[in-house]
Amino acid sequence: VQAAYEYVARIQPQLLSADNWSPRYSLGMALLYGWASFGQPGATHTALTYRDPKAFSKALVISLVCSAFIQLAMSGSSVLAYALNPNLTEPDYVVVYLSTTMLSGVLAGFTIIVCFAAVQSTVAGLLLVTAGSICRDFYKQCFRPDASEKQLSRVNLGVLLGIGVLSVLIGLHPLRFTQLLNVFSGTGLDIVFIMPLLFGLYWKKATEMGALWSIGGGLAVYMICYGAQQMFPEIWASAFMDVHPCIPGLLASLILMVAVSLKTKKVPLGICEVWFGKEYDEKFCREYGLK
Repeated sequence: VQAAYEYVARIQPQLLSADNWSPRYSLGMALLYGWASFGQPGATHTALTYRDPKAFSKALVISLVCSAFIQLAMSGSSVLAYALNPNLTEPDYVVVYLSTTMLSGVLAGFTIIVCFAAVQSTVAGLLLVTAGSICRDFYKQCFRPDASEKQLSRVNLGVLLGIGVLSVLIGLHPLRFTQLLNVFSGTGLDIVFIMPLLFGLYWKKATEMGALWSIGGGLAVYMICYGAQQMFPEIWASAFMDVHPCIPGLLASLILMVAVSLKTKKVPLGICEVWFGKEYDEKFCREYGLK
């Protein structure tokens, strides 16, 4: 193993360097994938299914340990693929190449099956959520409020097939746009949902308009900062200390959530009582003119 790492250090030293990201950029990555990703609908839905806070706390610890182990193992072993084949051009091939080269046929097959099973389960969940949202939240609410379950099932199936076929075509002919789509879909979801989610759950003064401004403003700031970083990397590094673009986006989302919520009409008492119960007291009602 030591000889393999020394060989990789000679042919591609950047793979073993800790200086590829600045500390500020690394902080942004940690915030984005270690904290803000909780705001994604899929992660939130999972978190709300635990039976009590104690089970949720246990799950946090277990998932943290497992994720750290997996990330360290993958980061430490994936570079060894270049010791076996220095001509690898696609990082996506590393796991498959290592599995088929280093493991027996049966173990390699199981490893690849597990990878594809994880991908398929994720894709299936995203397809179901997307099709259901388009069918019921868009088609039924905007076009056919009186649609029957049979009609909704047909529309849902059509949307599933359409998105599935489109995804396959994009996968067969990947473009640089595909990578940008992945960046904005993952990072964008993190930025636009984490502040409305946290403040909606834990702050009585949060409002609908505050959430909408937080979502729109945070996403707009992130997209502008990401574009500036890509087009003017040297200026971005010197003027903004090479921070990750998600940090300005999260700050904008936070500021807008608080500022707009303080300036707009509060939500009705009955809605807040669902979340805050008796903590939504008479003094708070008088202060903000709620009924």
